[in-house]
Amino acid sequence: MVEATITAAAQSELSALFALPNADQTLSDGNAWLHADYSNLAAGTSKDAAGLAAAAALAAQEVNNKSADCQPHLLLVPSADAATARKLVADASLPGTPWMDLRATSYLSSDRWYLLADPAVWPALARATLPGSESRSVVWDSSMPNAWEGFGAVIVGNLTFDYGVVSRVGIVNMTFA
Repeated sequence: MVEATITAAAQSELSALFALPNADQTLSDGNAWLHADYSNLAAGTSKDAAGLAAAAALAAQEVNNKSADCQPHLLLVPSADAATARKLVADASLPGTPWMDLRATSYLSSDRWYLLADPAVWPALARATLPGSESRSVVWDSSMPNAWEGFGAVIVGNLTFDYGVVSRVGIVNMTFA
């Protein structure tokens, strides 16, 4: 039961996280989060071409009319496209690839690929928790080894969290013609 609860909590967080890029978010200025005016949309006739366009769009992003110097850090793709994405990441023609990571996930819609800058430098999404929730729903306590206590896993109350868009900089949505 504890394992199922932990798995359900993780799936709930992943669903909340990927609901943002899977939907077309509109921000307070009335424009879409991912919008050509902000250099965070890239299109290509193939996934290779879209990858190059995405790297160029990421590099072109600005903050206060100055270059943000965003470099490719993470390629986020649907699980079904993992093999194609691995080839793209390995292709030396895509700027930044020696340091770029790849994450394939079943939580991402099939037609959505994203190229992200380092989120430590340019976070596009953020996770927020309410005060007192301590950012975790499972605490490991080795002093509680009994099976009915979950082999040391203690589930603490409800975790109140949400994800939100914090910037248009640091992310590019790749589309394919």
